[in-house]
Amino acid sequence: MPSDWGSSIVQGKGYDTTLGKGALLWKHIEMLLSAGHGRTSSGIPSSVIPNVFGKEYLRKSRPGQAGFRLGLLDAAHIQPVERQGSNELTNGLVLRSDMHKLYDDGMIAVAPDRTIMICKQIRELYVNGKVYYSWDGKPLTITPKDEHLLPSTERLEWHMKNVWIG
Repeated sequence: MPSDWGSSIVQGKGYDTTLGKGALLWKHIEMLLSAGHGRTSSGIPSSVIPNVFGKEYLRKSRPGQAGFRLGLLDAAHIQPVERQGSNELTNGLVLRSDMHKLYDDGMIAVAPDRTIMICKQIRELYVNGKVYYSWDGKPLTITPKDEHLLPSTERLEWHMKNVWIG
């Protein structure tokens, strides 16, 4: 595992396989695969067949559930990377995809106390804007359990000052 790959990384970290560490890592993977490491007896890469741990149990199959959930939820940057933000988890919010767009446009904000704020102009600009007013003043419903990973109050203040149109 590369030295700069933290154990708390969930998603978003990547390497360019043509440069630096990414190129070295890719060459190492290619070498292991060409030597037969990481493959099952059928030749399928073992990474395709996950290890399963824990007690087995029955539950109803819900085909497409993961894709459905991903389609509804987005990871939003509080302070965009192109405006000196970062990909740190403390610079992120999990929002519904429609709310993510409104957040990026400054129509929705999250106050430093992590309550949702809805811009009054939504009513004027969107015919169905009333559906968002029920969220005004409510706390975020999806936040990390680890307090060190909660959305940064400084970044939330930055968004309110630089993006939020109030």
